[in-house]
Amino acid sequence: MEPVEIQKNEFSQEETQPLIIEEVMPEIKDKTGNALSEDVTQSILKDLNTFESKGLFLKKGITLASLAKTFKTNTAYLSEVINTHQGKNFTTYLNDLRIDYVSERLLEDKKLRSYKLPAIADELGYNNVQAFSAAFKKKTGTTPAIYIKEIENSIIS
Repeated sequence: MEPVEIQKNEFSQEETQPLIIEEVMPEIKDKTGNALSEDVTQSILKDLNTFESKGLFLKKGITLASLAKTFKTNTAYLSEVINTHQGKNFTTYLNDLRIDYVSERLLEDKKLRSYKLPAIADELGYNNVQAFSAAFKKKTGTTPAIYIKEIENSIIS
């Protein structure tokens, strides 16, 4: 990016010296205030892209720590990259991936719509139906049961 030149106020008593400000991408900093290198950030983003594209978010028991270990990074770096690039914390990021996935699948897959909610929750990597239902309602504003019923009613109509 081009540096921006700013002139001091003409009424200032100081000599006019151009001030150069570099426009840069926002730096990602870890909890100690140290900036993450661009290489580290890009490596984590690449790993997250693979994680999403291969549907690995459907595995049971995924935690920030387990994912950081898989990515060969630490939890602080992974958390900062998710917060900065996704605009959400790890739990919300994981839940959103799962709910977006199942919302689309439910629209397309009649067989999946016939499953009981605990089976759907299990297929998405949730430990119980309550966690699935709460995440689903938070993301969509409705419960999974009502969502499925609305899909079925719209197909019948």
